[in-house]
Amino acid sequence: MSFFSGAAPMPMNSDLAHLAHDEQLAMKIMRKRQEEMERRTKLQNPRLRQGGVPHDVLSAQVTEKRAIQAAENEDEAQYAEMAVQQDHLLNTIETIKEETQRRRQEETIGYSMANLRKEQRREYCLSDPKEYTSAFITLPDDQLGPCSMTKFQGEDLGKEGKKRAQKQTADDLMKQMQEKRVRQEAEKDIDRFYDQKAFEASQICAHCENATNQEMQDDKIAEARENLEMAAQKRQHMQMKMQREAQEKHMHTHSVMHSDLLTEVHDYKVGSNGKLMKGEFKRLSIEEEADVYSQNAHLVVQSRMKAKQEADAAKALHSHTLGVVAVLGAVEEEKSRQAKEKQMAIVAENQRLAAAKKSNDVDERRKYLSFHHER
Repeated sequence: MSFFSGAAPMPMNSDLAHLAHDEQLAMKIMRKRQEEMERRTKLQNPRLRQGGVPHDVLSAQVTEKRAIQAAENEDEAQYAEMAVQQDHLLNTIETIKEETQRRRQEETIGYSMANLRKEQRREYCLSDPKEYTSAFITLPDDQLGPCSMTKFQGEDLGKEGKKRAQKQTADDLMKQMQEKRVRQEAEKDIDRFYDQKAFEASQICAHCENATNQEMQDDKIAEARENLEMAAQKRQHMQMKMQREAQEKHMHTHSVMHSDLLTEVHDYKVGSNGKLMKGEFKRLSIEEEADVYSQNAHLVVQSRMKAKQEADAAKALHSHTLGVVAVLGAVEEEKSRQAKEKQMAIVAENQRLAAAKKSNDVDERRKYLSFHHER
C-alpha cells in the first residue's frame, strides 16, 4: 500500500502499519516526515542554507522588476507627452495633474501590495529572524544523535568568503540605493516639470485675468460716460419740455382770460343754422327774461286755481261720503233690529215647543204608570 505526498509516491513506514485503517492520518504523518527530510537536506547544503533564494528565482524577479520599471518608464513618457500636448489647455491642466498623480499613486500602491512585500525583497533573507532559527533542528540537543549535528564540513566559508558575501550584499544594497536615487531624481524632475508648467499656466491665467479685468474696467468707464451723456441729453430734453409746457400754459391762460366767454361781451350767439351756440350762451336778454317772468306768473295763477278746484271737489266728495255713510249706518241698524226680532221669535217658539213637549211627557208618564189603560 502506497501514499502520495504532493506528486511523488512514498512508501509507508513499517511503524505506521497500525494506522492502515486511517489513510488520511497516515498520509499526514508521511507528509510531515517528507517535509522534515527536505529541510534536513537543505541544511546539509551550505549554499542553499546561506545564500537563501536560488539565483534563477532572483533572476526572474529582477527581470520582472525591470519589465515593470520599463512599463513605468513608458507610462511616465506617455504622461510627459500628454502634459506637453495639453500645455496650452489652461482650464484643465490642474485636473489632469491630479488625475495623473492619483492614478500613479493607485498603481504604485497596488504594485507594492502585490509585488513589493518585504518577503519578496532580495535581501529579506539577510534580516529574516526565522531563517536562521528554522534552519536548525527544533529538538533539544540531548536528544540529537551524531548524524544530527548542526555544523558540517565546508559550512565555514572563512574570512575571504564572508568578505566576498558581505561585499556582494553591500554592492546589491548600493545598487538598490542608486536605483532609488535615480528614481527619486526622475520623480523630482517630473515634479519640477509639472511645477514649471503650472507656474507658466498660472502666469498666463494671471495675465488673462488682468486683461479681462482691464477690459471690464474700460467697458464700465465707457458705459458710465455713455450714461452721463444720456443723462445730460435727458436733462436738456426735460428743460425744453418744461419751457414748452410753460409757454403753452401762458398762452392758454391769456386766451381764456381775454375770451368772449369769460368777459361776457355777448349774452349769447346764434350760429349759421339759426340755433344757439352752447359754448357761447351766457344769459337771456331783458325782454326774454321779462317774458319768462310773465309766463311763470301765469303758471302760478293756473296752479292756484287748479288747487282751489281740487279742494272744492274734495269737499263735495267728503259731504257725499258722509251722506252715504249715514244711509248705510241706518240700513245696518234696521237690519240688526230685524235680526234681533227674528231671534226673539225663534226663542219664544222654542220655549213654547219645550213646554208642550214637557206637558206631553208628563201625560205620557202618567199614562204609563196608571193601572188602567186610557184611550
